[in-house]
Amino acid sequence: MTLMMNWSGNLPPTTVEESAKPKPDTGINIGERGLRGNKVTSGAWQASYALSEDFRKEFLKTLASMTPPGVFKGKTQVVLVPLSIQSPIKIEEGKWKVKMIANLTIFDQGNNLGEVIPFNKEIFLRAVEAPESPANVSGLAAVIYQVRTSGLEIYAIRDLPEENL
Repeated sequence: MTLMMNWSGNLPPTTVEESAKPKPDTGINIGERGLRGNKVTSGAWQASYALSEDFRKEFLKTLASMTPPGVFKGKTQVVLVPLSIQSPIKIEEGKWKVKMIANLTIFDQGNNLGEVIPFNKEIFLRAVEAPESPANVSGLAAVIYQVRTSGLEIYAIRDLPEENL
């Protein structure tokens, strides 16, 4: 979730040099070109491979609509701040749900205090076969294998109903 919801305006580093001098992230188009709200950050797009295929496309559209355009211009940053993550609750064999209480904090030029948006979610996970990484794989394929190595995938995320928050 943190990889999917932290948007810095920089590409995820792949080398030590890139950690020291990050490259700007122009985003990944997920819809029709030129339409506002059709881009997600590269890190969010990579992390989205932890989602089930039937859930991934719709969630990426939601992320695109949430992502401030200033992220792709290096003027805005969004940080997921988890406040509480509950232990997984077993739903059935191989399926769990996790409740997360968190905030999305949006920082942009001229607003160092940040705007805080509650991000309280129930995350549904299931066990899947972890892929074996083939030898000599790199680039996007390596990223996908790395994200899927946990043997879990998220198949739904819904707003957490307000209980006694």
